[in-house]
Amino acid sequence: MRTLIKKKHEVLINVQAIGLGCLEKIKQMQSFLYALRDEDREFGPTFEKYFFLHRDKESGMFVYAEPKLQVIRDELELCGYFAIITSEKMN
Repeated sequence: MRTLIKKKHEVLINVQAIGLGCLEKIKQMQSFLYALRDEDREFGPTFEKYFFLHRDKESGMFVYAEPKLQVIRDELELCGYFAIITSEKMN
């Protein structure tokens, strides 16, 4: 996350870029999964949140990842900005 602090009329404005890299994170995860096709690998809950992880029925090897499009759309809708406006100095 990136923080921008600007001083304007003696008021500090702190703007947090929330989810600035949401889509980039998902693309990186997809590239990572693509590189591990046809391997006997386990993936954590974060990958299972965004992708259906298909495996070969006989060998159990990871075959491919299918994006959970609605989950990704919902996550992207949450990405955005928020601002805290205060006259007190923030760390």
